Amino acid sequence: MAKTTRTTRPNVTPAATTSNPSRVIFAGSCLVKNRMTTLAATKMAPSMTVTAAATAKTMARRTLLVVAVLEPTAQRSHRGYRLASHMASCKHYDHHFRASLPGMRIRIGYALSLTSLTWHFSLVKATCGSAADRDRRYVMCMITQADKAERFQALHRAGEPLLMPNPWDLGSARLLASLGFEALATTSSGFAATLGRNDGSVSRDEALVHAAVIVAATDLPVSADLENAFADEPAAVAETIGLAIQVGLAGASVEDFARRDDHPIYDIRLAAERVAAAAETAHAGPARLVLTARAENYLHGHPDLADTIARLQAYQAAGADVLYAPGLRRLEDIRQVIREVDRPVNVLALGGVPPVAELAEAGVSRVSVGGSFAFAALEAVVSAATELREQGTYGFGAASAAGAAAARRAFS
Repeated sequence: MAKTTRTTRPNVTPAATTSNPSRVIFAGSCLVKNRMTTLAATKMAPSMTVTAAATAKTMARRTLLVVAVLEPTAQRSHRGYRLASHMASCKHYDHHFRASLPGMRIRIGYALSLTSLTWHFSLVKATCGSAADRDRRYVMCMITQADKAERFQALHRAGEPLLMPNPWDLGSARLLASLGFEALATTSSGFAATLGRNDGSVSRDEALVHAAVIVAATDLPVSADLENAFADEPAAVAETIGLAIQVGLAGASVEDFARRDDHPIYDIRLAAERVAAAAETAHAGPARLVLTARAENYLHGHPDLADTIARLQAYQAAGADVLYAPGLRRLEDIRQVIREVDRPVNVLALGGVPPVAELAEAGVSRVSVGGSFAFAALEAVVSAATELREQGTYGFGAASAAGAAAARRAFS
């Protein structure tokens, strides 16, 4: 079997040795920390996977396990399956990379990060060597929730904003990942729309199952829009965050919108206690979660910048990792928020919000789109349907063809 290379950042010349931890070549092997364990070649991929899973029992929680396996298949796309159930005790999650046509090169260019080593690896140009192997292909990578969370936190850099789109289902998650985004976030409004509901009508269980689907769709870090954590009391908020970690999320947001007409925003003291409870759970163990605290004034009829800043400062003191005041549009207001806090700041892309280049210059660390992409997709449906119904023409054909091509690329 030919070799598959793994390189580090900065780039080094690949070498067929494991004595230097910065140079590792593997193929059909299990990497446990810096030690290579070769797995016997077999046509029974599930058997090989069980062997790899058993080996992984000895791994530290924050170590990445990479297994390269060739599986008999005549299909264009890979076959995926989950690991043995005992892997869940190690908090591992798997991701299936796509491979090429049978008998052709497996060519995958994807970067992940090892927690403590900040390694990057690429699987490139792995060619099946023998004729017997040419109809077999399968590559699998597992990365811990803690690794994803650390990678997600590292992507928040003032002046270099993380562009984080919000998929609304599994297909849109894979499509957005295929376009090169480095992290994803769920959207409560976009997901609710897929259920034929308005925002605010999704239950906690529904939101968590949806988040698990988005997590499993790609190997990118995912942050969940958990609304108000589906609870008022701090203890219940903490419980929701614990469940978010269990489904593999790298991050989650908790907002101060109370969902009451008479008092739409929580009292600042209770709101800060809620963030503190969330942060304690988010940061309690090795499976750390990046907590975003949201001040919702501007979305709910209370555009008070001073109160918004006071709230963000309180949430920072309570332990939030990222701060977010959706609805801010004026660049001077965004600048003032950034000056007054000491955490990465997220900005919601809305009409009237300055372009990314200006937000970067102001020191913004993250830009998300909320439900905008989901509703833009719905508008495309409305436009095409209206044309068909009212004009009887098919001008939507070109956009449909382009979308179908993008989907084939993303889903292959």
